[in-house]
Amino acid sequence: MEKPKIVSRVLEKKFKGKEGEVDMEGVERKMDAFLMREILPVGINRAEREEIVAKAKPSMKITPLSEMDYKNMRKEIDPAKYGEYTMNPETIGLNFNEKNLEIKILDLEKFVVRTPKYEVMKHVVEKYGGKYYIPGIEYEQYLLDNPDKVPEQLKGEGYYFLMGSTFRDQNGELNISAVSAHEGKLTPAYGTINHPPGSDSYIILLKK
Repeated sequence: MEKPKIVSRVLEKKFKGKEGEVDMEGVERKMDAFLMREILPVGINRAEREEIVAKAKPSMKITPLSEMDYKNMRKEIDPAKYGEYTMNPETIGLNFNEKNLEIKILDLEKFVVRTPKYEVMKHVVEKYGGKYYIPGIEYEQYLLDNPDKVPEQLKGEGYYFLMGSTFRDQNGELNISAVSAHEGKLTPAYGTINHPPGSDSYIILLKK
């Protein structure tokens, strides 16, 4: 597969993904709506949620994970960036319905306390990026919209991070999206990139 280009708000109409050409305008609309509906409302008081989320300006950037400068991105705290998010070009257009889709779950216990998530992400990309896809919010959207297709590996209690994507919250801080598994149900969650993962945190990987 040829190396994907980095694109921002002005997107190519077609994008060469693993499964062939992808309608990027359609992907952008779908992910913008998902971000506004499921991700950005997390952690906001219900009474203020609608008003605050309405101020977000969704803006998708597609960047190879090997080129993501997490350490410096975390310092760019700007409320004007509320709604900006990134996606991994390797996982755009993947068919998550494949019967032979192999999932690997990384336990982050060894990173607890001392290692912020931006360092964990760098480690994961360098160590696992060659053999595994690192999915982002496109896989989160699939999981939440298809509860009957959630793999058994994601039904244990805890937080499962989708490190293929980052997003900016209302304060302009950089976060990683996640799903929280509790009593067999998945709900949207997130974690700031500056904080270490908890003892019940995991990362979702997909075998290439």
